[in-house]
Amino acid sequence: MDTSLSIYRSVFVRLIEADSESIIENNSPEHAKVILQELVRCAVKSVFILCTHFSKAVYGDADLQTAILDAIDRGVSVSIAVRDKNPQEAEFFRKLRKMESEKCRLFEGLLENESHPVFPSDFCIVDGKRFRLERDQDKGTAFVCANNTEVVERLEVWFNLSVGAAA
Repeated sequence: MDTSLSIYRSVFVRLIEADSESIIENNSPEHAKVILQELVRCAVKSVFILCTHFSKAVYGDADLQTAILDAIDRGVSVSIAVRDKNPQEAEFFRKLRKMESEKCRLFEGLLENESHPVFPSDFCIVDGKRFRLERDQDKGTAFVCANNTEVVERLEVWFNLSVGAAA
C-alpha cells in the first residue's frame, strides 16, 4: 500500500479511537475507499450509505466489500440506498441482495419527487456520530468526521426521506 495512504488511514483511525470532532478532508477516490473501509470496520450499531452509482471504483474494492460483509456478520444494521436503478458494482449488490434482512436493507432507483426528496450528495454515516459527506463526486472529495452527532442526525433524516421512510 502507498505510504501516504497508510499514513492517511492511521490518522483517521486515531481520530476514530479518540472520538474526535475534527473535520478532515478526503481528497481522492483512494482516500474515499480508506475512509469507508475504516468507518464500516468500526461500526457497532449502524451504517447508512447513500450514493449515486454504487461505483465499481469504490464498492468493487475487496477490502471494502469484506468490511461491509463483516459488519453484517457482527449484527450491524447496514442500509444502502443507490440513486441509479442499476448499481455499477452489480455483482456485490446482488450478493448483498441475497442477504437482505432487517440487518441488511437495500434500495435502488431512488426517484425524487415532492414527498420523497433525495439528498444531492453521497454520504456514509455510522453509529449516529461518524460521517463522510461528498463535496465533489467527480473528484472524490469529501468532509469526514469521527464524531459529529448534529450533522449525522440531519443526514439520517435525509437518508430516510430519500428512501421514502420519513422519520
